[in-house]
Amino acid sequence: MLVQTAVKMLDADGGVDLSIRAVAREAGVSSAAPYRHFPDRPALLSAVAAQGFRELMSVLAGTQPEPSSREDFSDLAVAYVRFAMARPGLFRVMFGEGGQRGSVERTAATAAVHEYLDAGVRRWLRLEDPRPTTTGLWAFVHGLASLYVYENLERAEPAEMDDRVRRTLEATLAIGNG
Repeated sequence: MLVQTAVKMLDADGGVDLSIRAVAREAGVSSAAPYRHFPDRPALLSAVAAQGFRELMSVLAGTQPEPSSREDFSDLAVAYVRFAMARPGLFRVMFGEGGQRGSVERTAATAAVHEYLDAGVRRWLRLEDPRPTTTGLWAFVHGLASLYVYENLERAEPAEMDDRVRRTLEATLAIGNG
């Protein structure tokens, strides 16, 4: 309940301060109750980040259950950027604002996304070890999403944003074919 409350708070106001006290207040429990589940704020943020990665995984798998082509990965890039832009507060917590990076739950949720992407890259490019390529693609799309979330690139209507993401990915992938 506390993690879901924290996620709802982030979705309502991406810049919200996710203190344990604020989450407890919003959840309607005593300020001491969360400490039965989370010893401190980083533990709560880690659980929130893990939930975010599970939701991201659901979005990606719903977009392309078994990606195996350049077009499939283009669809995934669009879905990733859309997720980040629709849920900037959650996105920030997932990738940088506190939390215990080594927590079992967060590590497992992140690994699931990476394994899903690895399997797709393996199918698409027939690589024995897809991890370097997967990491590069993820880093590229994440960087693009971050540029939009932090408003370093101009936002546009959804269809135009999707087109921009696809064209940027295509231009970047074409560099290796030069």
